[in-house]
Amino acid sequence: MLCGAGVVLATSISPDGKYVVHVLSDAGKQSLLIRQVTPSDNVEIVPPADAIYRGLTFSHDSTHVFYSVQERNDPIQWLYQVPVLGGTPRKILRDIDSPAAISPDGKQLAFVRRARGQGEDQLIVANIDGSNLHKLNSRKGADFFGVGGLAWSPDGKTIACPAGSNTGGRYMYVAEINATNGQEKPISQQKWSGVGRVSWLRDGKGLIASATEQAGPLAQVWFIPYPKGAPQRVTNDLNDYRDMSLADDSRALVTV
Repeated sequence: MLCGAGVVLATSISPDGKYVVHVLSDAGKQSLLIRQVTPSDNVEIVPPADAIYRGLTFSHDSTHVFYSVQERNDPIQWLYQVPVLGGTPRKILRDIDSPAAISPDGKQLAFVRRARGQGEDQLIVANIDGSNLHKLNSRKGADFFGVGGLAWSPDGKTIACPAGSNTGGRYMYVAEINATNGQEKPISQQKWSGVGRVSWLRDGKGLIASATEQAGPLAQVWFIPYPKGAPQRVTNDLNDYRDMSLADDSRALVTV
């Protein structure tokens, strides 16, 4: 999607389906803009800066946007929060490597942290204000978590997260992780070369994900039945679908 000058790099749709926020890259700088889904102009909510913006996520009440910031020459990202129509951004926490997923009750967030010093990928859960961080699950060695974006199930019991392994050739899949005890298992046996952001359908009976088949270079949008069933393509074309999210009613999807 192109919006005037510059190129859109990441996007997210609000739970109520009324707003779309996106990262715009223009003249070497990035900014955050928001617009209504109905025809309207973009509103700048975070001005252009010499930084990289990633991981756009709306709060469940659609009043705030969470996003990650990587300053130039600094490999560590910060999670920020900004009011949906602009205001002063607020730092939430440091060292985040995926978009933040908000729990259904709006009280917690989950994300992936690549703890390089410990040689593991960690799935972290924290309070919505960034306090009380704790490790729910981790993967080491040849096994890893994807950083495209995880999602909390509508009932709050499960976190779906891209995962993978380099054992016997690199592949990725979507894992379900118990939000209470961290137990993990694959949602399906499908193996992709890459899995991006995942989103749950409102009824909890499936997920939407952007994923790349091992035979092809382009990411397509897939439907993954839950708790079991063979994944099905939603798109089948020559476009490359990156970064996507669903409105709460599962009737609207936004993707780059």
